[in-house]
Amino acid sequence: MTNGEAVGKPSLDHAPLCDSARGDELWTIDDLVRYTKLSLRKIQYDVNAGAISCCKFGRSLRFKTEDVSAYVESRRIRRRK
Repeated sequence: MTNGEAVGKPSLDHAPLCDSARGDELWTIDDLVRYTKLSLRKIQYDVNAGAISCCKFGRSLRFKTEDVSAYVESRRIRRRK
């Protein structure tokens, strides 16, 4: 890699820009890691896969509370009857 990227490090360059700002609280990626107790790499992977929506400000990612809730809910395992 020529621009100092670590080998195997996920690229977040294609994360979409946030389309609106309604005054919602924004979470950092570190907040999301602490809340979900998932690894940083797993969160980055899910962002790249489109599993969680985010806002991109330059190189920083921010997550709306409603998107965090939707992400967690989408991972819920439902019992079959």
